[in-house]
Amino acid sequence: MNAATGPLLGGVGLRRVYGGRTAVEVDRIELREGEMLAVFGPNGAGKSTLLRLLAMLEKPDAGEVAFRGGSGRPAERALRAASAVVFNAPISGATPSSTTWGSGWPCAACPGPKPAPARARCANNSRSR
Repeated sequence: MNAATGPLLGGVGLRRVYGGRTAVEVDRIELREGEMLAVFGPNGAGKSTLLRLLAMLEKPDAGEVAFRGGSGRPAERALRAASAVVFNAPISGATPSSTTWGSGWPCAACPGPKPAPARARCANNSRSR
């Protein structure tokens, strides 16, 4: 992938396997400057895995991810300096949450974890007002 003529971010021959199950297998994906990407699919389809691969948060079992035509550690550092990735858990009455990243990092506007029966309240979340 060439920085001058190629995509801003892309992957070629991406494959990621967990426990013998192929989670992602993508021949080619490219994003050019100013483009947006929406990834849709059922639970377990590999959406989050694909996004983690493109964000260089995980290494593919096969293939390569490139940012501005480069790959490896220099491209990874440049991508991290130029972008942000936020994964979040859905918020609903059945599964209240005040976290981004399903791993439990607290929402910056929410003071500490909430007790299990309490509904999450976040000043920046209009759904919880």
